[in-house]
Amino acid sequence: MTKIFKPKDVIKYAETRLFGSNVAANDVRSIELHTAVLPSQLLENVLKEGFEEVEQENGREPIFFKEGTLYIPQYSGFGRGTRYEEMIKAYIEASGKNIKFTERFPEDDTRKTYLYSYFAYDLVKRLFLKEGMDTINTIIFGPVDAIAKQANVVKKANNEYLPFQYLYINDGFVLNLSYVYADQAGTLIEKIMHEYNAMYKKDGKDREINFLMFGRVGGLADGLKRHDLVYPTGVISEVDLKKASGLVLPFENVLAQGENQGLNFNPVSIVNEEYETLEEAKNKGSICVEKELKKSVSAISEANENYAGHVIGRFGFVGYVSDLPLKGDNLATELDSDKGEQDAVKKIIENI
Repeated sequence: MTKIFKPKDVIKYAETRLFGSNVAANDVRSIELHTAVLPSQLLENVLKEGFEEVEQENGREPIFFKEGTLYIPQYSGFGRGTRYEEMIKAYIEASGKNIKFTERFPEDDTRKTYLYSYFAYDLVKRLFLKEGMDTINTIIFGPVDAIAKQANVVKKANNEYLPFQYLYINDGFVLNLSYVYADQAGTLIEKIMHEYNAMYKKDGKDREINFLMFGRVGGLADGLKRHDLVYPTGVISEVDLKKASGLVLPFENVLAQGENQGLNFNPVSIVNEEYETLEEAKNKGSICVEKELKKSVSAISEANENYAGHVIGRFGFVGYVSDLPLKGDNLATELDSDKGEQDAVKKIIENI
């Protein structure tokens, strides 16, 4: 099998996500991935003092450095944890650097990955009990800074688990939850729908909630270019592909219209993607690669069944092409602008 990421690609991809202008790869002797731990918990219980935050070129969660060790708090979910573990191990192998990698858990208890769910619930509880969701029927998932370039921001909160902001679009209030990864999306949607059902039980009002998401995708279909927009209408998982079952999870994409529609391929890994697997996915109708769709669609489908039509979730997704893995163009090379992202934001705002 042929890997999409060559060793030089792994090194380039990882170094922009692990190190920074103030901490170079040669400064690091070990990396600790602190699973199911928030940044504030890592600082209070582990680092305490004498650390510095890494000034990453392409970061999301904060990474800290102290006495030759990188400390990474990972609180999003299982998918994000796997991504870090695979990336770090692949980087150590590709670079040949003598870096020790360790995964740590709260109180050394590997069962405490259940905290992923608790973190998500704490945010959702704040949204419904403190911020107020009575007038919100549209929720956008996507980087808050990208949305802010085209929308009127009413209030913004830099929550350490997930930044969010309230927007005023087309005479209504909209909630924007920032960038989510893999299973984190489904976990949040499940808990949000649970809270809306609790509202129905209290006031008897039926509700229809629109979940609109945008994000990067790898382009598989012929003719796609970086920055192009795509509209998946079904998902096929790598797990099912490898079982030769080829199961497709169809869904109604409320944003889909016109060209560039088809299946999305949900991969097991990013840095370990293989040409042969992506070719097979393409041959089965996949036009793009992305990791949030399956969990999101599954969570909405289950909630729609659970709440008997009183709380209905609708889903829309627009992806912008960030790489073309079957053409030797992978995520090691960043986009040259935010054109695709802003085109996707425009598409979402037009449909609110």
